[in-house]
Amino acid sequence: MRSYQRGLQDVRMTQGARALLHLVTRDVQRAMAARVPYGIRGTAPQLSTSETAGRQADRLAMLTLPSPGAPPEGAPHGGTLQRIRYVLNAVPDSKTLALQRAVGAPSEPQMERRMVVHEQVQEFRVRYFDGQAWYAEWQRAELPRAVEITLVVQSAGAPARASRFATLVTAD
Repeated sequence: MRSYQRGLQDVRMTQGARALLHLVTRDVQRAMAARVPYGIRGTAPQLSTSETAGRQADRLAMLTLPSPGAPPEGAPHGGTLQRIRYVLNAVPDSKTLALQRAVGAPSEPQMERRMVVHEQVQEFRVRYFDGQAWYAEWQRAELPRAVEITLVVQSAGAPARASRFATLVTAD
């Protein structure tokens, strides 16, 4: 019975991580397609979850065109850009982080909508490729040629296990 429960937890963890990677990949692809200067920005990750305790760590921000068929609430239809951010927050009394996706208009950051997309994150790392080298941060006006997204999530229950998932998004 315990093996069955552990297998079920692993399947749920894998499905959640894959869905999250798909969401981030789609957002990065839309940001690359929009070709906006400074359309993708990223900061280097913190070393441990204790460093982010009590504060937020903004890991990835991008400007994209809204997905077809789903314009942001209150936004006019058309080519209006939206800002998407992925933010890590420390989970109280836990060694994990909650990853949030914040969506809003670039001109009105106080009006963004936030949604927790995963609560058992140990690491959310993004690397940027400029055609010659990989970087942990991206603050350039031009878009990166590729973005590597790595996610380490922890399974629920005891004993908790961590699994690493990664994907590569290219500009081509």
